[in-house]
Amino acid sequence: MTTFLPLLGLLHETGEVPDAETLVPLGRASIVRKGEHVTLISYAKTVRVCLNAADELAASGIAAEVIDLRTIKPLDTSTILASARKTGRVVVVHEASRNCGVGAEVAALVAEEAFDELVAPVRRITGLPYEKIVVHQTFVGGGFGRRLAQDYVEEAVHVAMR
Repeated sequence: MTTFLPLLGLLHETGEVPDAETLVPLGRASIVRKGEHVTLISYAKTVRVCLNAADELAASGIAAEVIDLRTIKPLDTSTILASARKTGRVVVVHEASRNCGVGAEVAALVAEEAFDELVAPVRRITGLPYEKIVVHQTFVGGGFGRRLAQDYVEEAVHVAMR
């Protein structure tokens, strides 16, 4: 039996809804934006963060490819590796813990299988450490806010582009 739990952070997101029933194939990522300079890999609500960051990066002449993993087990290693080899730069973005998470697994995959094609180290943008979340909620409002996350993604991309 498979159970799907909705992400509360996505409940108020807007977007296109297909008219007909659509099945998401397990183990097949989606390239939601084509690019050639850097690959942003994400899933769930941080995909929107990556798309927003890609829009702003485009204004600087940086074409970011955005991959929505859609499923994490099975993981679409062929799409991840093809994009990493194409752009030579990878930034993995997700809300979960930095250690032992999906981002660590994706970063390891790229480093092990596409190392020779990389022109910069793989970067990971992950959930904020507890103390930063408390400070952010206290003084700014909200946890892993979109603008905050987007700033981190853009900063990581600019570091990777050096």
